[in-house]
Order: sequence, then structure tokens, then C-alpha cells
Amino acid sequence: MFTRISNGPISEVDAPLMLDVLRQIEKFGAVNMATRVAAHCSAVFRFAIAKGVVKYNPVPDLRGALKPRIKGHHAAIGTDELPEFLATLVSVEAGMFLQVDNVDLSCHACITVKRAPWPA
Repeated sequence: MFTRISNGPISEVDAPLMLDVLRQIEKFGAVNMATRVAAHCSAVFRFAIAKGVVKYNPVPDLRGALKPRIKGHHAAIGTDELPEFLATLVSVEAGMFLQVDNVDLSCHACITVKRAPWPA
């Protein structure tokens, strides 16, 4: 799908072509990815405008044509689940480093472990 915009000169990329490419990404259910790709393409167009290669950035005109970005909260571990989670982490034998930086445990207690060796 990106070959449609990468094989030709940037001056030939217009709003309908960009919209088609971004909708192909949305079709896979990757709405947030389509938004990020649009932002990257817009940055490329801004650079091309600064270099005098193109005169117009079609990406901002597509803002209302794309699906809205999916917003919401990400999964989180509650303070009551944290001891079991940490015990499970310790039980896994792996040569890894644990880096927890300023984790707020909702009781205003912060712990910081930086580059600590994984417990054996």
C-alpha cells in the first residue's frame, strides 16, 4: 500500500491518494496507526515545502475524513494485586533487569529500582 506513495514523486501525492492509503490502514483496525502515519506523512510534506519540492500539504485536510482516534485507559495493576504480580515476576527465572522508576502506589509511596539485578 505504501508503494502507491513511495514509488512516485512527492509532488504527485494528493489528498485523495493519502486518504486511500490511510483508509487501507484503518481497514485493518489500526486507527491509531493511521493517525500516526498521517502525522509522519505531514512532517515529510512540511519538510518538502521547506525545501521547495511541493507547495501544499494535503494531510491536514484529511482530519475529518479519518476515523477518530481510539481513546481510553490502559490496563493497570491495582495495589491489592501488586504483591501477587511481583511474586510471579520473581518466580520466573530469567536473566533480566527490572527497572521500575517512580511507581506511584496510590498511597503516595514511590519506589525506585534502577538497574537492579534480577533476583536469583
